[in-house]
Amino acid sequence: MPSVFSNTPQANRNDIAVDGISFGLVYDAILDFSDQEDLSAFWKKVCKNSRWVVPAQRMCVVLYGEDRQIHVVGQLEAGEYQESNFDEVSQADDLLSSMFYTKIPQWFPTTVAPPQADAFCKWLFQDSPPLLFSIPFKHRDRQLGVLLFVTKNIPQQDRNKISPLATIYSLHVGLVFSLLTVDEERKKAEKKSAFLASIVEFSDEAIMGVSPAGLITSWNSSAEKLFQYSQEEIVGKHISLLWPPSGKRESEKVFQHILQGEATEAFETKRLRKDGSLVDILLSVSPIRDAQERLIGTSAICRDLTKQKVSEEQIKKWERIFQYSGWGVLLSQGDTSYVGLSNPTYAKMMGYTMEELQGKHLSEIYAPEVRAELTQHMKQVHQKGHLIFESKQVRKDGSVVPVLVDVSAIKDEMGKILFRVANIQDISERKEYEKQLKEAKASAEAANEAKSAFLANMSHEIRTPLNAILGFSQILLKHSEIYQFPETSSQYLEHIKISGEHLTELINNILDLSKIEAGKMSVSEEDVNLGQLVQGIYHIHQTEAERKALQFSYEYDPALPKIIRSDHTKINQILMNLTANAIKFTAKGSVKLKIGKADNHLLFQVIDEGIGIEKDRHSAVFEAFEQGDKTATRQFGGTGLGLAITKEMVRLLKGEIWLESEVDKGTSFFVKLPLIEGSPMPSANQNEIANYRFSSENVILLVEDNLINQTVAKATFREIGLSLEIANNGQEGLEKIVALRPNLVLMDLHMPVMDGIAATTLIRQNPAYRNLPIIALSADAFTEQQEKAIQQGFNHYLTKPLDLKHLLPLLSRYLKSDS
Repeated sequence: MPSVFSNTPQANRNDIAVDGISFGLVYDAILDFSDQEDLSAFWKKVCKNSRWVVPAQRMCVVLYGEDRQIHVVGQLEAGEYQESNFDEVSQADDLLSSMFYTKIPQWFPTTVAPPQADAFCKWLFQDSPPLLFSIPFKHRDRQLGVLLFVTKNIPQQDRNKISPLATIYSLHVGLVFSLLTVDEERKKAEKKSAFLASIVEFSDEAIMGVSPAGLITSWNSSAEKLFQYSQEEIVGKHISLLWPPSGKRESEKVFQHILQGEATEAFETKRLRKDGSLVDILLSVSPIRDAQERLIGTSAICRDLTKQKVSEEQIKKWERIFQYSGWGVLLSQGDTSYVGLSNPTYAKMMGYTMEELQGKHLSEIYAPEVRAELTQHMKQVHQKGHLIFESKQVRKDGSVVPVLVDVSAIKDEMGKILFRVANIQDISERKEYEKQLKEAKASAEAANEAKSAFLANMSHEIRTPLNAILGFSQILLKHSEIYQFPETSSQYLEHIKISGEHLTELINNILDLSKIEAGKMSVSEEDVNLGQLVQGIYHIHQTEAERKALQFSYEYDPALPKIIRSDHTKINQILMNLTANAIKFTAKGSVKLKIGKADNHLLFQVIDEGIGIEKDRHSAVFEAFEQGDKTATRQFGGTGLGLAITKEMVRLLKGEIWLESEVDKGTSFFVKLPLIEGSPMPSANQNEIANYRFSSENVILLVEDNLINQTVAKATFREIGLSLEIANNGQEGLEKIVALRPNLVLMDLHMPVMDGIAATTLIRQNPAYRNLPIIALSADAFTEQQEKAIQQGFNHYLTKPLDLKHLLPLLSRYLKSDS
């Protein structure tokens, strides 16, 4: 019997015959398309392998859509496969309709395509072949589509043998197509599920899942941001972790309603963050059910009302609030600049009725001078969603009122502005208060300036007699050694000197406190010989320690750099204050000063075995006019300023100070400062300074109005072998400079007739005296006064009482030596 495939491209295969192994070929074809994993590859295999079932010149696959439209999904022509370019197939032709809806494989004679036929019909019926074979494929009694074959004329007996094979083939096509369709739907469902999960995860709303037992089962990234808990921290914890104590009963009630299967409308409430703070949220809770309608959990959606835009529904709820709000409220529709709605408070504030305000352009209610800013404000609201600013608005009567405007843009999920809500407050009273506050501040600053001026003047007035007391006591003490004064006289002189020094320290503390309060205490950087500084402090306090029979010592870490970079004066005062306090408050035992390193910082420790400080007073002792024990003032004396000033100086040096103490066992003060190594300094000791010899040819002019200070200065200079010329005021000083042409001028600042600053200014205006060394002498210890003097033309500034350690280096710099 001749093969039915004798006219196909595969006719040369010896095993092709209808009556034997054709079923095997069909089976192989079925296997070839059965292992495909996607529909596109499946239809390609179906088209190519179908030629083993029917010897066709052309074939195509037609599907029935859910919309009952007929679609061509694949074509085969002359052995080449291509995806169909026919979107839909016309069903108008009776022949096509009968072919599409046949229930079993069936042969049809072809006809010539009608003139108005669509492209698919023209392709199908081109060349008018004698036969067309339709194989329907279905699954579970549902017809899915047909395979159409355009063939040559095939004998009837061969057609009868092909039809059963076609039936088997169509059953497998329908089955595999159904399986792949289900798989495709599953993949789509998984993709959709993943997409929905992604939406939940990256939603701006905080979304969480809760089990019927109240345990948190899911937690998105917005929930992490809102409540500050990570997924790892919160999942598995009970939802009550977020309930504030005041809202616990309400939250429990809502949760019980959900467990009963009731959904809740969105409502405003408060919830706890991880840090314990409360956050206002809009909460919506819904039950979650499985396919059998069993409750398997709840979902909660939380919106942060403090940051996000308020929805249109919230605007409607707030309309009642607008009516009774103490703030004026304006509402504009969309992104327009026209008033849509106002509340009675705002209308009353502006002198309008609510109807008069409606429809007004915003520029009509803003003062002319701020209208240019209004456009920029609206842009910022559009970009940021929220803005607070101060402005000016015009009432109906033309008066201007200062206002505080808090405006928010309420947007939809696409970012389109639905409303702009502005809360407006009349701040006239606040502005008046700020004006009064500014005036009060100016008055306080003026009072502070007056206080500083008073303190400067008091410093000057007190230091002037102190200059005499300390100057003469130092000279007389030196004479007491030379002329062998009686021991009691020497002691009296020592008492006078110590009392004067104590009074000087008291004045310095008051001035330092004044500078601290005014924020005018500054830091200077210089190279400091730390070892010499510590030795000096030790020797200064050694006498008092010996008088009290205390074991006084110091310990210095040799690994420390010899020279450090810091403020010599402040370090010295810090250690002086702490050491003096330790000795003052220690009746017996020991006092030790330790200097070392800790964490690359400089560490000072002052350790005593004194009265100690109660634990609850540790912080108070650093406050002005405070001491560890209030009775200590009566027992030990002092003002209570030392530690307050010490703490401020430590702060200015970017350090730390603290203490450890136990009552009746002693106290340890710790000071930690930055450690910066300085540059080596040339050595100079007191003996070398004392050995300076000055030429008698030097002419030194002292311009000073106070007779006692003149006497002290003369006596001091006489001790170092120099004499002074005296001028009683600035005017007299100018005359004597011209007459004497001195090598050095010591100029007091405060004098009658002409003060020292005015005199110096006139001296510097004369080219002949621009380089004349002039040293300012004053009882003013304020840094600002010293800086001002230098700016006015002084070379240096010395405070009274005169200190030879500061005076002698200057004299050696400007005077002729005795060669």
